[in-house]
Amino acid sequence: LHASPRVGVVAELFRELDEHYHDWIRTHYVPRAGCMFTSCHADGEENSVGLDGCRPTINAAMHGEATALAHVAKSLRNASEASFFAAEAARFRDVLARQLWDDDLGFFVTLAQAVPPQLHAHIRDYQKRGRGREVQTYFGCLACERGRKCPPERGWPNGKRVPVRELAGLTSPWYFNAVPRDDVARYAEAWRQLRDPRGFGARWGPTTTERRHECFNFTNRAQCNWNGPVWPYETSKAGTGLINLLQTYPAQASAGRVDFD
Repeated sequence: LHASPRVGVVAELFRELDEHYHDWIRTHYVPRAGCMFTSCHADGEENSVGLDGCRPTINAAMHGEATALAHVAKSLRNASEASFFAAEAARFRDVLARQLWDDDLGFFVTLAQAVPPQLHAHIRDYQKRGRGREVQTYFGCLACERGRKCPPERGWPNGKRVPVRELAGLTSPWYFNAVPRDDVARYAEAWRQLRDPRGFGARWGPTTTERRHECFNFTNRAQCNWNGPVWPYETSKAGTGLINLLQTYPAQASAGRVDFD
């Protein structure tokens, strides 16, 4: 190990990590909406009820990425980069609070958006270079039956919040410590859904979509679905998110050790 953080692998990789961050902004950011877009498939959550758009997952992850890069830049004594990434982290924290938080549901949800043109161009460019598998994805729910009502065949209305609680809207913001601290009690109320049998509460772990919603476990031909069944990956994120809440935020009545039972 090096005695100084200004040498070694961190210093060597910082420029590449910086470029990687900006590449994501270039290909997935929607300026008009002011948030990051991703498809549920590329998000690792195929056939999600919330479908595509500015999802809590990617926007929380960008907060986590920017926070990490701000710390790295500070360790490298790069004040300008540290300041930039600290501001980026704050920006995506605000995206969650102002655009993806639904007061009626008391939950972080997806803001439906059309695929940004630059992402289509990015995918076509990789396909032309014979590297299409590196960015392989699909948009919408191709495995779903035509004529369906839930989720809507043409997708949820663009520019509107999707009216459904999904486990990823609970886990990702807390997993990446992206939840604003100035009104933590309001956001922490969402954890009550974890054990609620009408929410995510189930015998073998939390479901990926709230059980009360009409789209819960909707029928399709896909092998992989995040429309209801329990997925260990997201369950593990729930555990980490809950640990972050209990260890790094003020104590809340809405969540505690009992939620690990």
